[in-house]
Amino acid sequence: MNTSIDAFAGFLKAEVRAAAGKRINVEFVAFLVFNLQHMAKEEDILNQLLWRYYTDAEILQIQQRIVQNTQPWHQDFYSKWTLRDINNAEAATWLRAVERSAPEVVYKTLFTKAKRELPKSRYNKLVETLRETAVLN
Repeated sequence: MNTSIDAFAGFLKAEVRAAAGKRINVEFVAFLVFNLQHMAKEEDILNQLLWRYYTDAEILQIQQRIVQNTQPWHQDFYSKWTLRDINNAEAATWLRAVERSAPEVVYKTLFTKAKRELPKSRYNKLVETLRETAVLN
């Protein structure tokens, strides 16, 4: 299949491929915008409902129960993307919470994943943030 697509693409003129690429890009951006707006709307609605019936402390307890009942492979898979997506302050807060509440092996695994997944300069800043907060606490 890929060979057929590659062969077909070879027949198209560069300007036709460029125009098709631009159309694909425009559609992709529209798709992303739609989905982000939809997720924001859902989050607004769900947060209003959650806060109507639960305190922040109760929501955190529910979240902790969910995390405790999530399979380790699932947490491991998504932690890579979470680390890449959050800023260093959020990552430091997350790592400190895991250190306080999870078995040591879980914390060490997450810390090792941060070292592997984050750019070296960002990882070094994260480590510095963790050291500073450890001294202050």
